Amino acid sequence: MSLLGSRYFHLTLLALPALIVSFNVNAAEWTVSADASTELTNEKNDEETTTSVSEEQSFSLSYKHDINKELSTAIDYTFDRSFDTADREWDETTIDNELTYELTGAWWGVSAGWAQSVSEYDDPTAEDTTENSFEFEAVMEPESQELPDLKYNLEVDDDTTDKSYEGVFEYKLLHEDLVLSLELQKETSTPKDDLEDRTDDRTFTTGITYDLTIKDAWKLSLEHEHTHEQNLTNDSEDRLRDADESMEDSFKADLEFTPYDWIDFAFSWEENWTNDLMIDEPTQYTVDYTAEVNYKPPLTDYIDPEIYYSYESSEEHGSDTDTKETTNSSGVSVDYKPFDKYTFNTTYEWELVNTYPEAESSTETRTDDLSFEFEAQVFKDQITFAVSKEYSYEWENGAQTTKTDDWELSLEAQFDSFPNLELKPKFNTTTEKDLQASTEDVENELEVELTYTISLGDVTEFQLDHVYSRTATYPDDGKDYIAREDTTDFSLKFSEFLRGMTLELAYSYEASDESEDDLPPEYGYSFESSYTWTALSIYEFEFEFGHDWGTDTDASKDYGASLSFPIFHDHFQFTFEYTFETQIEGETDDSETYLIEVSGEF
Repeated sequence: MSLLGSRYFHLTLLALPALIVSFNVNAAEWTVSADASTELTNEKNDEETTTSVSEEQSFSLSYKHDINKELSTAIDYTFDRSFDTADREWDETTIDNELTYELTGAWWGVSAGWAQSVSEYDDPTAEDTTENSFEFEAVMEPESQELPDLKYNLEVDDDTTDKSYEGVFEYKLLHEDLVLSLELQKETSTPKDDLEDRTDDRTFTTGITYDLTIKDAWKLSLEHEHTHEQNLTNDSEDRLRDADESMEDSFKADLEFTPYDWIDFAFSWEENWTNDLMIDEPTQYTVDYTAEVNYKPPLTDYIDPEIYYSYESSEEHGSDTDTKETTNSSGVSVDYKPFDKYTFNTTYEWELVNTYPEAESSTETRTDDLSFEFEAQVFKDQITFAVSKEYSYEWENGAQTTKTDDWELSLEAQFDSFPNLELKPKFNTTTEKDLQASTEDVENELEVELTYTISLGDVTEFQLDHVYSRTATYPDDGKDYIAREDTTDFSLKFSEFLRGMTLELAYSYEASDESEDDLPPEYGYSFESSYTWTALSIYEFEFEFGHDWGTDTDASKDYGASLSFPIFHDHFQFTFEYTFETQIEGETDDSETYLIEVSGEF
């Protein structure tokens, strides 16, 4: 009995002829492409067998013509058809058509488009649908700044008619340092159903920006923007049913001062106002201020210090919950490198946050971070050793809340006598104390990574990757536990061991375990192999095999084979693919796929 008749199969027959034709006639370019596919799938499990069919066809035609150096035109048409029976009781056929036209000049452009979507059903209770839509757009962007940019868009479908108008005017003065702008927008939506409401949205925006630079030391930027927005809702007789109207203003100023390369100052001020004209309420506004200074004195070639200070203030007014928040932060960092192979770093950072909510008591939080780092290269640069110590303290309203200590030790080794061996152990321990609850949590983590590679000429390459991690957690108010993870990967590759032949083998193992959970360890195995052969520089054959098994998944195997070669003077490419997947444990869940593909391009 054949394979298809002896066991469950997942069958896909896909014939995909694709044709792309492109040619030039009188400075015009035509492009034609088409493809079609048919997919048949049979699925079987322990209870039933299901069959589904899916078909897709598409065709596109494109025309482009540069009439002269400044004028060009383009036409695009696409046709798509799909037929599907998957996951439904009745068949469905969908047909989509789309046609677009563009005419583009040096500073203007016009485009129009039509789209149609047709859905047909075999279900006698379902109604076939046809949806049409049209779109027109005109754009004008003159090169002269004395003329505005204009844009008009019209969209019409079976339900509504949408229109939008946009005008933008921008004028530059004082060597383009001063920019004046004006923008008008109007959008309308008119339903074809007289019972539905119409919308009319309008926006008016003005802006002014000014940028000034003095000898690269002073940089000033000023920006103001005013926006007036109105949203109207009318019934079919243009009677007003609802309205929203608001105004927004914003002002922003930035100043940077860099008298020398090793010091710079930065200031920023921003205010935003929002006023709802439909209700009698105070204007809502926010004020944000920032000041920063960075200092990097050039001491010596082996001592590199850095000091910074920052102040931020944020206020919100005009609502029932007016608030103010200030943040002070500063830090100092020193890099000390007496020799090329030794580096010391010390960093201290401090942050103080004060929050003043309305009608509530203020809160103050403080954070201090102190760190020490040392890195060295020893044994003729074969070993890189690094150690770091970090302290972190937190306060709230003057009372210290937490204290965190962190140690980390890492090492990277690659010996000249074993150039293909790389070893990376790392150990980290963290102690966190909650001073309010009088608790202490400790976590120790050890990770070791090993990589070993052997290359024999240009043909054989073997690689081993192994990572082991162990995390011990000691909570103050819980039970101690240890978590372990182990991952090992082997790979072996033979490149061109015979002419045009390559073989790759890969094996991986993963295991994990956690103490005190009363569960056995979890593990998983995976094996993959692939063989490729290119014969006569034309025929490409590939075979793949995979096997997965473990404790957290049912064991499975998968096979794959493919053959591809050119035909008709390399104008077409023929491809055949076969895949088979089987679950060898648990319930029946197999799949088998055939793929035939023909593609071409001229």
